[in-house]
Amino acid sequence: MNPLRTTARLLTGSTYAVLGADAVRAPGGRVGQAAPTLAALRKVVPMPADDEFVVRANAAVQAAAGALLAVEKAPRLSALALAASLVPTTAAGHAFWTIEDAGGRKLQRVQFHKNMAMIGGLLFAALDGQPRPADRRVDRRRPTDQTTARRIGRRRRYFSSALPTGTKRRAALPWR
Repeated sequence: MNPLRTTARLLTGSTYAVLGADAVRAPGGRVGQAAPTLAALRKVVPMPADDEFVVRANAAVQAAAGALLAVEKAPRLSALALAASLVPTTAAGHAFWTIEDAGGRKLQRVQFHKNMAMIGGLLFAALDGQPRPADRRVDRRRPTDQTTARRIGRRRRYFSSALPTGTKRRAALPWR
């Protein structure tokens, strides 16, 4: 595995594992902050009525998926789970459009866009390792060693038969 890729997954996953575990142990003000968003979601999606349970469940998903991403077990699935869990977290925790104070709104907007960038990075991580269509096409068309040896052998026979008898071959032919 690529050491840079391993480091990136470790740094990204460990952040979610630590922060998710912290939110599972003590959700604190996150429950009150998520309450309006959860109330709006309950009108559309059936969810448990206990806000603290929902916040802890979301944090548990982040902790588990972050740990899996950090140790490179099911990295694509864990990156998708983190991205999915970060959407409601971002909407509930950084709803800058509801804040009246200009300074507070700017701070929350920065945090909102930071989380959006993190979701984008997680989506890249979910796509990581899948060959592009062009790469697959080139790999399929690459000849095997036996095919290459047969082609080289044919060239040698063709060009050596074209030499007049008794003529020495040159040592530096490009196909040797």
